[in-house]
Amino acid sequence: MRILAPAHDKRKGAFARVLQGLGLLALAGFLFFAAVGVQIAQIYLAPTPLQLYHAAWETVPEMHLTKVDPEKWAEFEHKFDDKIHSRDDAIKFANEMIASLDDPYTRLHSPKEVEALNQEAAGNFAGVGIEFRFQQNPDKSPVVDAKGIPFPLVDADGYPLVHRVIPGGPSEAAGIKDGEALVSADGTSFKGVNMEALVTKLKDKAGSKVALIVRDSSGHERSVTVTRGIVELPTVTSKTYGKVGYIGLSEFIQNDTLDEMRAAFDEHKDAEALILDLRGNPGGRLDFAYNIAAMFLKEGPIIKVDTRMPGREHDEVISLLTPDSLQEVRVVDGANGAKTFDVIDEGPRPEDLSRGRPLVVLVDGGSASASEVLTGSLQGNDRAIVVGTQSFGKGIGQTMIPFAGQTLLRITTFRFLSPVAGQHGKWHWVGDAHKNRIGITPDHVVERGKNFEPRSDTDNQLQYAIDLLNKQLANGN
Repeated sequence: MRILAPAHDKRKGAFARVLQGLGLLALAGFLFFAAVGVQIAQIYLAPTPLQLYHAAWETVPEMHLTKVDPEKWAEFEHKFDDKIHSRDDAIKFANEMIASLDDPYTRLHSPKEVEALNQEAAGNFAGVGIEFRFQQNPDKSPVVDAKGIPFPLVDADGYPLVHRVIPGGPSEAAGIKDGEALVSADGTSFKGVNMEALVTKLKDKAGSKVALIVRDSSGHERSVTVTRGIVELPTVTSKTYGKVGYIGLSEFIQNDTLDEMRAAFDEHKDAEALILDLRGNPGGRLDFAYNIAAMFLKEGPIIKVDTRMPGREHDEVISLLTPDSLQEVRVVDGANGAKTFDVIDEGPRPEDLSRGRPLVVLVDGGSASASEVLTGSLQGNDRAIVVGTQSFGKGIGQTMIPFAGQTLLRITTFRFLSPVAGQHGKWHWVGDAHKNRIGITPDHVVERGKNFEPRSDTDNQLQYAIDLLNKQLANGN
């Protein structure tokens, strides 16, 4: 989530204005994309479907990070007026209009999608309790469709594979096993579907039932009826490898994430070195990334955010840590290219719980947005060694605007940059998560080995990190 003091209002600190951030749709608790920097903005009232469509038409060009061509946009003002008779029509044609921007992260969300966002933020949802994995390109980034929606990992016939059945969840009670494939739900085939279609079919109200056809590894199919229930999702995984404490962070969405991180640090209070695993972490709330960075950093810049502001061009704000506070500093262009820096907000900072212990951050092609903010701040301040493969490259963020009828307009409004190690005042942009993905390059590039499985004996990246830290400890570094 953005933490940003609006130019027109400095009466309340930005930290006091932090509101609930929302990711994108999740599948059985596995977040497959997250909109970093989500912030509730202004509430628009659109009492009719046509007014809902036109509210979107008016708002997007005022706020989108990339200026919209006014002539092309004008063509959409009344293009669908005679076709919009319901809220669903307004959402459908608004998203058809938005698709012309070629920005997969700007969208008008339906009430059902908004409900899924709220459930993800709360850390629970009514679903079947299954996690899926993405199909991956050679660079480890997710395989996506034309709208940027990823596809699940599938079996030889194209059916989604169950990566993990969540312990204590409905699917475990129904006897579904890790590694099995889902063939269909209520008669609808899952062959070749994307994650969003899978989400829509599997998630519903608690207590509702879904009839699944499940295929085991031998090819045998069976019918299974699952009663959906509330599934609680842990965000932080904690393990110990000798003198090394391991903290795995799966996302930056759930409200109790910071508490879980503090608990993990407490568990590893006697560890001599630390690993922070952000592999597969697609991001979430930006304020969480700030606060977690503070748990590892004594001081230094965390991020620079360039925002398109309504009624003005762009606004640049740097978030940085001092030994005593977390500050936001606005960059102001002066005469002859000179820049001045105004502190616009300051609040208490979290304690540095890492105590300067050696640190490795693990990343891969699934590490995106808030993960890249956190990784970039630790790498850019020479606080951590980054190990793994190139990160995803999502250096843009969205603003969430509540519309009428429980809809929500998400607009790409800003981009963020990370500090560059050893180059004061230099910043690195990881990319637009679409056609220009740059990412973060690890200090030690380690490709996945054969039969790779995270946090197992075949996790060669994790073992590399453990060996690296043990060598540092042996050398007294």
